[in-house]
Amino acid sequence: MSVVGLVLLFVWPRSEPGPWPLPERSESRSAAEEPGPSALAEPVWAQSSAQPSRLPTESPPSSAEPAEPALEVRVVDGPSGAIVPGAQVFLIDWAVEVRSRELDGPCADLDRILERLGQLRSADARGSACYPYPLGAATAAARHGESFAFAALDPAEPGPVVLTLVPDPPVRVRVVDAAGVPQSGVEVALRSAKRVGDFVCAATGADGTLELFAREHRVELVRDGARVALAVWLREPVEAPVDLEHVPLEPIELRLPPAGSVEVVLADEDGVESNEAVRVWAEPSTRMQAELGERVQGFRSTELWTRCGRARFWPVGLGLELRFGAEAEEREDRSVVAEGPTKPGEELEIRLELGAGYPCSPDESSIQAADRSGPAPCPSMHGVDAAAKAVPASWIPLAAYAPRSILPRPSIGSSSRSCRRRARRPGANSAIRACFQARPSSATSCSRRRPSSCRE
Repeated sequence: MSVVGLVLLFVWPRSEPGPWPLPERSESRSAAEEPGPSALAEPVWAQSSAQPSRLPTESPPSSAEPAEPALEVRVVDGPSGAIVPGAQVFLIDWAVEVRSRELDGPCADLDRILERLGQLRSADARGSACYPYPLGAATAAARHGESFAFAALDPAEPGPVVLTLVPDPPVRVRVVDAAGVPQSGVEVALRSAKRVGDFVCAATGADGTLELFAREHRVELVRDGARVALAVWLREPVEAPVDLEHVPLEPIELRLPPAGSVEVVLADEDGVESNEAVRVWAEPSTRMQAELGERVQGFRSTELWTRCGRARFWPVGLGLELRFGAEAEEREDRSVVAEGPTKPGEELEIRLELGAGYPCSPDESSIQAADRSGPAPCPSMHGVDAAAKAVPASWIPLAAYAPRSILPRPSIGSSSRSCRRRARRPGANSAIRACFQARPSSATSCSRRRPSSCRE
């Protein structure tokens, strides 16, 4: 019997089952998972290591799994302390964003900068909005209705950041002329009763009205007292006090005195109107400053950018002596003192020759009645709809003086590309010597792109 068993063991075909029962296979195992003939001849450890690796399947996030690190910004209502779902939340990472004075407009108010540079998110049902952690200093702000809150964040702020909304109703202003006709394109400023400088300013619209928000300056303006004033060169300031804690519902009316305009025409060495990027500025002359005395504090040096060879200043009060100057890259500064308009509605034209440092005509012929048949006005270059803002399209305003803003100072250049030229002489304006980041060109002849001659 034992001999017959040995014969059956060696003669029986390997492909057929033997006379003894084989271990049952699990029915739950799929055919794709069954090892083939080659796998059967290998040890168990070799079979497991030879199996192809499988990608893990996605599973719904669990509350126990750590979320990606994020900075949480919470918005609460100041009077009630309740959360504020749906509030507009802004965050600006100043390690990434670069302020451009050229694009900030007549006044670099916080709302305009938040809308242009800030990451806008809506607060969720918990009154929170989450952002990637800033790489450096940052500004967080929130708006809801007529309430506002802000915070200046230090680098590596761990959060959460709590923004407490406080009422900040707009100060409404209407500008009219002596006949009561609304005046568009007139700049109006919100000022302190105790300090010099325009905290916030904006230009009137087509109906002669505008709204000013105290925003980050509210605490100081409430403490010291606030005024609204025409941000215009005038012999006598036009202003009115305003109580920011009890803002009137009706617009405050400011009456614009008779005024004129001055257009500076920039020419090259051949007398042809220049298309270079030029900074044009104007301020009261030294004699005028002495004559005005303390009233000169109501003036501010206005700077305009242009690449169309023309820069128009309007409105300009009557009987003022002003100094107009121009600065262009790789050229010396030049300026001229001239009498402004003397009659209501008078339009004067001043010609400056770039590079020579003198007016095109050293005599009084450099100041003449403006020839309105000249080239078409240059479209605005500061990124604001000129029609909506009622800003004259032939000039490019720079940011005006805004004292002690929570925002970093305007950066000249770019965080990714900044090549600065060596100043040609002491005191040269560094903004003209800097190489700005190239910006997309507009479809018109006026481009935001800085001159391409800057060397790396």
